[in-house]
Amino acid sequence: MHALENLRRPSLLTLSPLLDTILSCDARDSPVTAGRAGLVPGILHLLAGPQGFLSTILMRAAVSAQRPPVEGGIDATWVHYIELNNDFDPYVISKIAQEKRLTPSRVLGRIEISRGFNWDQAVEIIGRYLPARVKSRSIVLISGITTWFDPASQEHYRGLREMIHGLKQCFHEKHVYMLATAPVADGSTFKPKGGNNLTHFAGVVATFSCKQLNSGSIVTTCELVQHPFLPRRVRESWDHSGNRKARMARGSSLRFTTLEEFL
Repeated sequence: MHALENLRRPSLLTLSPLLDTILSCDARDSPVTAGRAGLVPGILHLLAGPQGFLSTILMRAAVSAQRPPVEGGIDATWVHYIELNNDFDPYVISKIAQEKRLTPSRVLGRIEISRGFNWDQAVEIIGRYLPARVKSRSIVLISGITTWFDPASQEHYRGLREMIHGLKQCFHEKHVYMLATAPVADGSTFKPKGGNNLTHFAGVVATFSCKQLNSGSIVTTCELVQHPFLPRRVRESWDHSGNRKARMARGSSLRFTTLEEFL
């Protein structure tokens, strides 16, 4: 019932069309949540895949969360950004804020950055420091929650359990949203690094992969692996911008020999 009540609350659009699409609910999925999309409070949303690509989603979410609900945000008073990949870029944040007609200095002023450069620091930040900082109407964004995790180390598994305990404490506050990224586990195409402990705690798990075709187009695939109400499913998005730039550079006399080259 707790998860169902959370899904009825305002949801956060991440401003990543592919992720928002795969998290969209309609009447076929659940009549109670029809029309909902994006992140919901009270559960961990875990994204696995290329960390540089997923860091962009986190930075967009950091800006989106500060917008009012009518614009797809949650009017967040505070953004807790745990940076374990060293990908956070204030210039990217400022650019996104300007695109959304927000004041960059005000947006950055509401983002609290905590950086970790090894596993012990990651455990300390998430397991001990974070729960004391999180308040209602805030969002927790974790870039690379298991970047430093070693699956061969029992000590690292104990640290991961401490992390999960800290994240559980964060949900004691009302209306807390949480989005984390993780590398894909070695030997798997969809399991996040961190094993069953992490995936069982997460309410939503989605994996991303990117592939560049010979034509220059980039195909991004997102698979929804786990969700409280939605079925497992796959969505794709195509980016032809690189292909178009290549055509313009080669001139208007270009000839296409295959449909893939034309696309």
